[in-house]
Amino acid sequence: MAGIYGDVMGGAGSIETRAHDLLDTLSSRAASSASAICLWDPIQQCHVDIANRDYPDVVIDHLNNWFIDHDPLFDAMRTRDLGALRWRDYPDYSDGYSVNTVFPAGGVRRGSLRAPGDPGQHLRRHHPCQL
Repeated sequence: MAGIYGDVMGGAGSIETRAHDLLDTLSSRAASSASAICLWDPIQQCHVDIANRDYPDVVIDHLNNWFIDHDPLFDAMRTRDLGALRWRDYPDYSDGYSVNTVFPAGGVRRGSLRAPGDPGQHLRRHHPCQL
């Protein structure tokens, strides 16, 4: 990671502090009513959020669990280098479980999902969306 984002993540402090700093930096450049940075914990064998801005617990729990194993949009994001994904780019996605069950209960409306990193190497993700 290079530039201002690399500077933030390469700075001093815990990974959680740097992740919150990164969300601050990102929010100064792109509006988002909720965003999160999550990592794979190889010891616990699960995803955990290390920085969460305004996602309700039910939504962040869903993103770190069911979403990873079952959601078709996440699967497309994980297996192909597609950049930011928007719900509108996947018309059938509006009929899915996440969109109709979990996201509305948490107040989430249409948004974008991004998994930075190498294709097939899901190490972290940033979920900007609208609440």
